[in-house]
Amino acid sequence: MKSKSRKTRLERRTSDRLSDPSMVLVNGCNLLGSWFSETTRVNDVSRDGISFQLSTLIGTDVILDLRIGPEENEGGLAVPWFEVKARVLRVSRLESDDSRNLVAAKFEGQFVQLAGAFGTAVISTQLQQAVEWDERMRHRQRFRYLPFSEVSRALGRIIRMW
Repeated sequence: MKSKSRKTRLERRTSDRLSDPSMVLVNGCNLLGSWFSETTRVNDVSRDGISFQLSTLIGTDVILDLRIGPEENEGGLAVPWFEVKARVLRVSRLESDDSRNLVAAKFEGQFVQLAGAFGTAVISTQLQQAVEWDERMRHRQRFRYLPFSEVSRALGRIIRMW
C-alpha cells in the first residue's frame, strides 16, 4: 500500500526534473532553531523545485534562502547567479552516506538575478568600474568631514610638495 501511494505522489510532479551540476549556498534554520549556512551541489532541478544534499539537519515546511551559481566556482570566490526562497517538502537520510540528507524543496516567490552577466570578462569589467568609482568616492568622503583647519593644512602640504 505504501509503494502505491508513493508511486502516485511521484506522478503528481508538474514538470520533469533535470540533473544540474550547479552549486547552491543554503541559508536557513536547522532543527534546533539555529541559523546555518552550507554550500552544496544541486542534485536535480525543475521549473517548480530543487533537490540537494545537506549535512545539516532541517525539518519540513521550513523556508530556505538559496543562492545558485556555477559549478566552476567550487573552492573559489563564487559569484551566484540567482537567489530564491524555497519551502522544504521532504528530507530523507541517504542510504549511501547516513551523515547527509536529501532535501526536496519547492520554489517560492520570484528568482532574483544577482549577476548581471554570466561572462567572466563582463563581470571583471563591472568589478573594475565599481572599484574605480569607490576610489573616487573615498577621496571625496575623506575631505567632506574634515574641519576647515585640517583641509587647509593638507592643501598647504600638497602645495609645498610641488
